[in-house]
Amino acid sequence: DRGEQLWYFTTAERSAFIGYDNSADKLIAAVQVTIASEVVTVNNYGNLVVGNIEAQGTVSATGDVQAAGAISGTGNVTGGNIRTAGLITATGNIIGGNISATNHTGTTVSVTANVIGGNLTTGGLITSTGNVTGGNINTGGVVSSTGNVIGGNIVTGGSMYSSGVFSSTGNVIGGNIVTGGLVTATGNITSAANISGGNYTATGQ
Repeated sequence: DRGEQLWYFTTAERSAFIGYDNSADKLIAAVQVTIASEVVTVNNYGNLVVGNIEAQGTVSATGDVQAAGAISGTGNVTGGNIRTAGLITATGNIIGGNISATNHTGTTVSVTANVIGGNLTTGGLITSTGNVTGGNINTGGVVSSTGNVIGGNIVTGGSMYSSGVFSSTGNVIGGNIVTGGLVTATGNITSAANISGGNYTATGQ
């Protein structure tokens, strides 16, 4: 091994070492070492305080990486967990098996798998080229669709508007059916109350 042995005293005489560990092929800094036959045995590694660390390869840590400022990397940051009480900001993609967050603030959340959560809250649009499947779709506004709305029941306390056709193989139940066009049925139109209108056209009774 090659380096500098530094003698100091804390309750007893000790030696530190900064230098090259030949067997490990690494530069080391240790606060307590034993040196015999030019071989350094590390009892305790030391702490380094520096302005910046620049690495051409990998920065590897078996413990925690803590910083009061920014940890910046142009390559990948790989670890078991990234924990912060502040923000994780990325101009590129964040890719992982699961992303768990109380809140997400950003422009776009893009996933090829499922988005699972308690609630999806947005002041804008929820857009999907596939199916939206759920127990209930609750809104104080409008559900707008250029395609088909398919479900067991469509229940509303308000109005349903369509510039096209309402088509149902089951029953349509409501307080009123109001249309500026035609109500056409191949079967019976049954009402327990009155049917009021300008004209009725029927081939039967």
